[in-house]
Amino acid sequence: MQGKILKVFNNDINSKEDDREIQLFAIFNHKKYSNKYAIFTINNTNKLCYGSIFIRDNTIVIFNIKEDFNPLISDFINEYQNNSIKEYELLSTEEISKVELVSYNQIDYPDINSL
Repeated sequence: MQGKILKVFNNDINSKEDDREIQLFAIFNHKKYSNKYAIFTINNTNKLCYGSIFIRDNTIVIFNIKEDFNPLISDFINEYQNNSIKEYELLSTEEISKVELVSYNQIDYPDINSL
């Protein structure tokens, strides 16, 4: 998986500048539940971040998810790496140019380069 580099867009009333960038690996839809998710890293760390997303114009807004849904992320990564995506639908990142990070989950992922 190749990541798309995006600047974090801050939409708060303080208008603080955010110097973080994310490397967006994938956005995908879980077919059964119709929920959309993203997997990414922040500032090229070895932490894999993920969250539920809302797409608005050319921006994705990322929120953390309940721990009950964490296995969905692992399942997606396994299916993707085995070229057998069945329960998920990959969504295009072409039109996405900004990301808003409200909150997100993260895990240690030793093999980021495999994505």
